[in-house]
Amino acid sequence: MKAKKLEEGAVEPQRSLCTQPTNGVRSSLADVDVPGLTSPTPTPTPMPFTTSAFKVGARSSYDHPLDLHAGARVEYSFSADLDIDFLVTDPQDNTIKLADSSLSDEGSFVAKRLGRYTLVFDNTFALFAGKNVSLTYRVVPRGGR
Repeated sequence: MKAKKLEEGAVEPQRSLCTQPTNGVRSSLADVDVPGLTSPTPTPTPMPFTTSAFKVGARSSYDHPLDLHAGARVEYSFSADLDIDFLVTDPQDNTIKLADSSLSDEGSFVAKRLGRYTLVFDNTFALFAGKNVSLTYRVVPRGGR
């Protein structure tokens, strides 16, 4: 390609795919814009772990809703001072995980569809005793690690 004449004696520089920095080291092609070439999609980053503590009264339950995209994975663990029922429901209110009368549990599940999933801590069977629960979880987007 021929350089264009700008003014008397001035020349417009032409763009090259390979550039020579002043220190003599050639830059990598990653530093060059090439039409039609795209960089790889970054891996989604998991959310950090979230921890919460709460009390579930006698004859009651506690719902912890999570709005998830299809393919998201939820990793969870909980512990209680006394036994409690734990279940996970999907957006159609189907039970997808169940732990009866547990002091603790850990696991994961993958959202099959977009919508609200609910972690349910059920203490309706207890006539007098409330339960102290500690919950830790994180959401890993589809494709995340």
